Amino acid sequence: STLVIFNSLKRVILTISARRFTSRHRTNFKHQLKYISLTDEPFALALSPEAAAHAPNSLPPPLDPAPRGSTPWFTLDLATTLFIDARSPCEYALDHIEGAINIPILSDRERMEVGKIFSSGDVVEARLLGARFACANIAESLRPGGPLTRFFETSDQETCSPLLIVVYCFRGGQRSMGLGTILSELNCPSCEVACLAGGYRAWRRLLLRQLGVWPTLVAPGGLAGTLWVLSSLTGCGKTLLLEELEAVGEITLNLERMAGHKGSMFGGGGMQPTQRIFDARLHSALQRCLTAPHVWTECESRNIGPGCKLGDGFWQRLRGTRATVRVWLSVPLEARVNWILHDYAAWLHNSEENMERIFESMANYHSKKRLESWRKLVRGGDYAAFVAEVLEHHYDPLYKKSRGSMLCHYADMGLLHCIEVPIVDRAYFRKEVIPHLQHLSIHSSRTDFTHRDNALL
Repeated sequence: STLVIFNSLKRVILTISARRFTSRHRTNFKHQLKYISLTDEPFALALSPEAAAHAPNSLPPPLDPAPRGSTPWFTLDLATTLFIDARSPCEYALDHIEGAINIPILSDRERMEVGKIFSSGDVVEARLLGARFACANIAESLRPGGPLTRFFETSDQETCSPLLIVVYCFRGGQRSMGLGTILSELNCPSCEVACLAGGYRAWRRLLLRQLGVWPTLVAPGGLAGTLWVLSSLTGCGKTLLLEELEAVGEITLNLERMAGHKGSMFGGGGMQPTQRIFDARLHSALQRCLTAPHVWTECESRNIGPGCKLGDGFWQRLRGTRATVRVWLSVPLEARVNWILHDYAAWLHNSEENMERIFESMANYHSKKRLESWRKLVRGGDYAAFVAEVLEHHYDPLYKKSRGSMLCHYADMGLLHCIEVPIVDRAYFRKEVIPHLQHLSIHSSRTDFTHRDNALL
């Protein structure tokens, strides 16, 4: 009986010791592997009544709660923070946090293979296969000279600034936890490791919520300054003027640059970013505008080229009257034609394929007879006559039909300023137009705009 009691006590003591060891290990693990939370960022959770009053209905839901004790995103020193995207290369190419490097836990093929097994219902086999792939890929990234090894090797760790590595995957789940756990257990004295709570999905949701609220909130925390919108018919040099405003220190939102497209049929030819990358660029640009007294942009269609579309929040502000003012540039037809011939010279002269694409896009708007007459002008090299015809019979009527009533509405409310511009030229813009615009933006009364807006509402 004594032996039985002894063995029983031994089992209890060993069990308690094991639990204490496990507890100490977990405490050490939690100390090493932290979470970064996005829930303290503006508009991540509930909106204030003022923000909710004008926010678009398409706003995504609030972020999920982060683990207790998470480090707020806003406390990070981004200069010494490295973001590691543990998703597959295709996911990374679609969009990623700015500055993140891609260390894929699963390749595109491996992810597809694991997903296929998981979808068939064999969850255990899918996880086992995923674990085998992940271990091999992590080991490869940590080999001598591998993409991760250099972040843990430093000749002078005492003087090296602490580096925070933030690992994320799509949901902040197994891929980021797997890589984050291994990196944290290296216990490098010059480097901390954390996982992004909620992963890319949480970051993307926050971005979309802020993209929806910032432009519509005309108050501190939103785009509180006046939005000055350059408007004109096609070929009046709005983008050139926007670039010159930026060059003299004005705050601008160059939507066409972000979209990699000039916004017209003549504006294609290059590779546009994905919609998600365009959203991220606009988000970053808007964030820099939040404290500006006024911001300049140009009037755009909702779709900027075939690949990029403005979200509901910015579109609502761009087309609205709340702290939004328009400047109409009135430019003679001859000056517009000359500018288009200059700005699109290489495109007009060197691509029959581009020209044919233009004619195909206009087939539903014009008769075969007119299209054939335009083809003859192009074949004969009379690009000036071709551009003038397209402006007079295609672009100008469409613009007046789609935006004419809106401009009249702005004019009736005193929110439209007209400027005569005889020539589209960089030097002329700098000398004559920009000083005029700066004077308008400084001396125009915001009180009048707000009063008229309230009367309209």
